[in-house]
Amino acid sequence: MLTEKTLRRRYFTGLFGSMIAYAIALVAVNLIAARLGSGHTSLLVILSLVPMVPIAFAVAAIVRFMNDCDELERMIQLNSLAIAFATTAFASLSYGFLEGVGFPRPSMFVVWPFMAMVWLAASLVMRLRYR
Repeated sequence: MLTEKTLRRRYFTGLFGSMIAYAIALVAVNLIAARLGSGHTSLLVILSLVPMVPIAFAVAAIVRFMNDCDELERMIQLNSLAIAFATTAFASLSYGFLEGVGFPRPSMFVVWPFMAMVWLAASLVMRLRYR
């Protein structure tokens, strides 16, 4: 069994390494797409999904962490994810009704960062609750 310190270090290294690779891929894809122009639709579709490769590694880091952590940490993360899921569902449905009365339609890119922030906040609160 890995120590908590080793487990967290491996998790954060995998997660943040993936996020750095994602940022690099995103910049590179945008630069290449700008040079290609709109005449290369098929290539642009494939190219636009390249940044998802590092995200797959981030998902793997999260799943590995959840599989390797102890029961208390797993419960904290599960509760935090449930809170994040429910809060995101509530917020997105509420905003959907606001779009019906003229509010601007946001990009789908706001959903995951919102959910991640709620997950982080809920994790911190849950961790304080059990310490």
